[in-house]
Amino acid sequence: MSPADVAILFLVGLLAFWLLGGFVARVGGLLLVFAGTANLALSPQMGAAMLIGIGAALWLFGHWHYALLSRV
Repeated sequence: MSPADVAILFLVGLLAFWLLGGFVARVGGLLLVFAGTANLALSPQMGAAMLIGIGAALWLFGHWHYALLSRV
């Protein structure tokens, strides 16, 4: 693979992240929060609480990403 191919793939990936990153992060964060909540209800462990926290942080990142995209 030539350096030009790598650069093109990198730019396409960056464009896809710019356009879809906020949506994917918010949906992924919401799914992690749901999974953590279900895990916490079934077997209360510290890992479930951490999963909820990571999901909330991912959702918040997606919200910030979308807000940045809507400003441009």
